Amino acid sequence: IANHLVKLGWHVSLLTPSWVTSIATKKLDETVANIALADVSEADIEKALASTQFRSVISLSPKTKVEGITFESDHKKGLQLAFLLAKLTKLNQPVLAKNSNDARSSFVVLTRQGGDFATNKIEKKVDLVQAGLSGLVKTLSHEWENVFCRIVDIPSSYAANKVENIVISELNDKQTTPVEVGFNKDGRLTLVAKATDSYALENGNSITQDSV
Repeated sequence: IANHLVKLGWHVSLLTPSWVTSIATKKLDETVANIALADVSEADIEKALASTQFRSVISLSPKTKVEGITFESDHKKGLQLAFLLAKLTKLNQPVLAKNSNDARSSFVVLTRQGGDFATNKIEKKVDLVQAGLSGLVKTLSHEWENVFCRIVDIPSSYAANKVENIVISELNDKQTTPVEVGFNKDGRLTLVAKATDSYALENGNSITQDSV
């Protein structure tokens, strides 16, 4: 993704968290600034971001090997990082909108919850902490009128080149809605609220292992 953005004329900085294990399949373009992040503290992130004024953020959630309903500390760090990037990059500052010409600021997040935000069938290996990122991005979309905000959910099985094409395509989408976009075997989709008459629901107080 970084190299693709460079070809599109972007100046790219890659923030590499120490708690994420990654295997590079391609050599980074020499113009990409690779910034190591030791911890998720606000001080460390401020130090990492100090030399650059960012106009866009792309946050990619890594794959996980953890099975079942667990809340790993590394997963929580990924969530915290996204929140702190939203706070510290200050993409909603009026000065950015004024000086950006035709370029827009963007805050794009990629999660791996199956392509439907874990609303249908939860994958065997999934980081459930990622669900908190949807709330962040939807909130920013309301508060940051001058920033393009989108969260994209995919299955963890997608190959790197497919993920790259999805992220670049969504990043350049002319339509600012919907904020939540998923991809799975059914194609590109979004979540839609369904009206429910609570008075028409059947009464019951039995809870089984399938209730949650």
